[in-house]
Amino acid sequence: MNQIYWSEEAKDTYAAILNYVMDNFPLDTAIKMDDKVEQLIRSLEYNSHLCPPSLKTEGTRRCVVSKHLSLAYRTSGNEIELVAFFYNRMQHPF
Repeated sequence: MNQIYWSEEAKDTYAAILNYVMDNFPLDTAIKMDDKVEQLIRSLEYNSHLCPPSLKTEGTRRCVVSKHLSLAYRTSGNEIELVAFFYNRMQHPF
């Protein structure tokens, strides 16, 4: 089983996105998004290559959480670092 670590950027970007969703959409939407992220992280614990490699950043993988949200992560042995969360329509290095 892989160990999951959150980078400061991942914590900050996820908190900002979750706060935005809670402020601008029904609470149910934020809860569903959080559930999807938790489910994805549980899946990554067992399969570090679950998501495809990023085409933009070597050594990084990108998971599409929903049509609006993605996660970038890196692997090293049995450790996974969650790098950042981002909106799919914004410019990003992943």
